[in-house]
Amino acid sequence: MGRGGLVNCDPDEVAYPDTLIRIRIKPEVISPYFLSLVWDSEIVREQVRNSAHTSAGIHKINQKAIKSYVIPVPPTKEQEEIIFRVKKLFKVADEIEERYKKAQAFVDKLPQSILAKAFRGQLVPQDPTDEPAAALLERIQTERNASAYSPHFGTELHQLRPPLKT
Repeated sequence: MGRGGLVNCDPDEVAYPDTLIRIRIKPEVISPYFLSLVWDSEIVREQVRNSAHTSAGIHKINQKAIKSYVIPVPPTKEQEEIIFRVKKLFKVADEIEERYKKAQAFVDKLPQSILAKAFRGQLVPQDPTDEPAAALLERIQTERNASAYSPHFGTELHQLRPPLKT
């Protein structure tokens, strides 16, 4: 509700639905881009929230309310400087987001590459006296097969109990 947007075309090319309010400005007083920045600021957002009314559960604002909003309008040179700095910061934010996405993609691939290196024995220096992986796997499989469920399972459990004192 009350979100703004900047339309960069002739007004005749756009059909506005009744849920939109078009604001015409005087570009010599306020830059359209500056207004779009200020419109999304907390100063204006609070005014939008305070002037909203509901109709059938839908929050709306009207032109009368918008005309009453207090919007800070610095001199045009200052607006230009603010726009320049904001665009510069947005560019930095975009670069940071791009670096974050690349880092995240790297991190997502990291576990697979670590596991692959581990299976190739490349994570730590290898001891030539270590048992070969194939032999280790075979030994583990043999031990698992030996300890698998057997019909004497209950007896094995019974044997694990300490003997009763008499």
